[in-house]
Amino acid sequence: MASTHRTGMAGQLAVAAVFARRGYNVAIPMIDEGEDLLIRNDTTRRVWSIQVKTATPRKPTKKHQKFQFGLSKEQLKNGPKELWYALVWPTTDPSGWGYLVIKRSTLLRYHEKKGAGSFNKKTGNITLNLSVPREETAPSPSVNTKSPSKAPPKKRKAKVGRT
Repeated sequence: MASTHRTGMAGQLAVAAVFARRGYNVAIPMIDEGEDLLIRNDTTRRVWSIQVKTATPRKPTKKHQKFQFGLSKEQLKNGPKELWYALVWPTTDPSGWGYLVIKRSTLLRYHEKKGAGSFNKKTGNITLNLSVPREETAPSPSVNTKSPSKAPPKKRKAKVGRT
């Protein structure tokens, strides 16, 4: 099994690949000061900072797979205006990853106003739990044998909640 550092780096590279595939210029800063990736739109010259947080699965329920992320409260409250979080988790999907990209200010609002995540006074970090419907985290690797005339199942949204 891969170490946490290797899993984190794999998640970071997966996010970089998604942005590059969508036509953005991606850079990994030489010095990590809380921003794992810099994303640039070469047409508009706009730049975004991305903080990648990679989770490992927690004990699942019958309907959901659960993931846990650790966030710095200091960075969440006082990070750069254009900071985004990419919450990434391993799946059996062909890409190998599921992800949620959310603006820092939006995640902060969820934490402060809606109680998303729990604050650990000892570490100064926020623990954020994410629950994803199981069919979106572990699709069957077998070939789909359903008739093409049937509509695919509707996707359900991931829930971000308290610990």
